[in-house]
Amino acid sequence: MTTLVRTPSLDHHTLSDAEPAVEWLLEGEPGHDEIIDPSFFDKLRGHRVVEYDMGDWPHLPVRFPMVYTNVSLISATFTIPAAEAAALAPRSRRLKLVRSSPRRTPITFFAFDYGRSGLGRYREMGVALPLVLDGRLTPPMLPALMEAIRPGSHPKLGMYAVELPVDQAQACDGGIKLYGLPKVVGEAEFSLAESSGSASLTCEGRKVAELRVELDGPLGPPKVRPLPITTISLLDGRIIRTAYESIADGHITRRGSAEFVPGEHPRFQKFHGLSLSSKPLELRLIRRLNWIIWGPEDMGPA
Repeated sequence: MTTLVRTPSLDHHTLSDAEPAVEWLLEGEPGHDEIIDPSFFDKLRGHRVVEYDMGDWPHLPVRFPMVYTNVSLISATFTIPAAEAAALAPRSRRLKLVRSSPRRTPITFFAFDYGRSGLGRYREMGVALPLVLDGRLTPPMLPALMEAIRPGSHPKLGMYAVELPVDQAQACDGGIKLYGLPKVVGEAEFSLAESSGSASLTCEGRKVAELRVELDGPLGPPKVRPLPITTISLLDGRIIRTAYESIADGHITRRGSAEFVPGEHPRFQKFHGLSLSSKPLELRLIRRLNWIIWGPEDMGPA
């Protein structure tokens, strides 16, 4: 049974008579749907609906399961020296970095465009590291990692967001209160073409970062596939794990190139000078993505 997060300032209750249908969960939210497979959301049947008390919250109610029906994604995964990754990772005896080789660790740069979701319409950029909770991935480490970030996720692995700026206050406040995520509000740009994508974000008049991804052809038609993900964050000194069930329509490949350019904003200074691998470990160009977020789990003290 999922242990949902409770904090001194944030509580929740079950809506016993509510049926978690997409139309009801997104009632009043802006944007339009881009449904890949309507049967995907049949997974909602039989689940209880939990509504969070967000205090002085001027937005629509926050409820889980939370659904996202119109998402696009670009991302690039490289490797960096383990020592550089350790400097970015959270301080926790229970969380260990995943390594792609004895001396290197994957790092993922990504950008999302959320056209419709339970937190409204918004865009975000981020930098994330894969972590293992209460364990370690033993050799062969790279195959285990690649299986984890593709369908069939490793049960103990999650992506930890080092930074995650957004362009909308509701998503920023919700991410901080529910998960303890490192969010600030800025202005974002996002574009996606057949074989390339780019994103940028500015905050307080300063550039935060830019991300560019370009795939080499021939690509073939986009592939529809499950794309589950688990995230890990820290909230009030406790580990929060969140499972995302998803279906994606797009490309995942190693053929291509990517560039991540951190800006002058203070929160992204730590990414200057990273010793990135010469080639990406994986590139993603996902034009359509549907999500179900089951809700944050409290995994205990960090």
